[in-house]
Amino acid sequence: MRMLLIDQETLLCRSVYQPAHLVLDRVTSATGVPLHLLRSRQRHPALTAARALAVRELRAAGYSYAEIGRILGGRHHTSIMWLERRVG
Repeated sequence: MRMLLIDQETLLCRSVYQPAHLVLDRVTSATGVPLHLLRSRQRHPALTAARALAVRELRAAGYSYAEIGRILGGRHHTSIMWLERRVG
């Protein structure tokens, strides 16, 4: 069962396994990349690597590509698939 929640700052999807904000908190603290940069359109290699880690963790938590795209700044689901395939 999935449910959309509107947070104060962003739209987050919740999985039965782990809420997205907890996964993103782990990724931002592990990589040192702030959430606003993780969700930005910038394509610096360090940001791309942090996004790839976020995609891997969110997929493991049960999120779909479309949900991950919304969580990571409104990206198209095929962009998320490409990122997972390229870096994965």
